[in-house]
Amino acid sequence: MMYRISLFVISTFIFLSCKSFIFSKNKEGYSDVKILKLDSIENVYIYYSSISNNKNIYRILINKEKRNSCKNNLRINELYKLRLIDLSSPINSPHIGGFWFNNARIPIKNIQGASSTMYTTKDIKGLCLNN
Repeated sequence: MMYRISLFVISTFIFLSCKSFIFSKNKEGYSDVKILKLDSIENVYIYYSSISNNKNIYRILINKEKRNSCKNNLRINELYKLRLIDLSSPINSPHIGGFWFNNARIPIKNIQGASSTMYTTKDIKGLCLNN
């Protein structure tokens, strides 16, 4: 019985430690995100980014939208505070080749060195920071 409790406590600690290593959020739920590259597939912008000094490259998927005025254009190699929404939790299977986002098929496999983890955010509209 004591062995099971110890195993549970150790497993929980390892899980929580690994989860917080992926990327850290501040108290308001914002992460520090550096935009590395911009690409697009059909009607989706794909922002390749690093999160909170993590070496992995993540993708942030945003609907393409036209805005009449944009006061805060996103820039490559700049750091932004964004609330990220994880899109890839249910797709961690090697048998799934892609999924649909805004009527565009987004491949899971990606440029070399990039993680298959994908996010979206309400803080970006098209090419603009949504303030």
